[in-house]
Amino acid sequence: MRSVFKYTQHNIAQVMESLAEYERSWYPLMDAFVHIAAEQTDAVYEWRWEQEECMRRDRGDATLGLTRSQVADFVDRFFPLYELCLPRLLSNGFFEGDDGDGTKTGCCLQLVIDRQRQLVSSSTK
Repeated sequence: MRSVFKYTQHNIAQVMESLAEYERSWYPLMDAFVHIAAEQTDAVYEWRWEQEECMRRDRGDATLGLTRSQVADFVDRFFPLYELCLPRLLSNGFFEGDDGDGTKTGCCLQLVIDRQRQLVSSSTK
């Protein structure tokens, strides 16, 4: 949990409350959810760096975009949620307790991919 320690408990609580509000507002409108998860969560750092490289190549300007350290700083801002929320999402699915009676069981498709974005496993929750 390396990135969680970069933030105060207050910061994390603010983010979690914002997510709770999002959940109350939007989740009731969803009938299904597809969750694509990285087999190794630290792969998101490399994937984000690849996006920067592609942008520079596509635009023909090597000076555009973020540096590696800026990419790491950017991803670090989201990583606490990976570390805090992903284990529960992987084990329980997206709609855990959403409607109170379990009728949405099986409405979350989880796809786990490796660093090369190849499918490793799939399941429904």
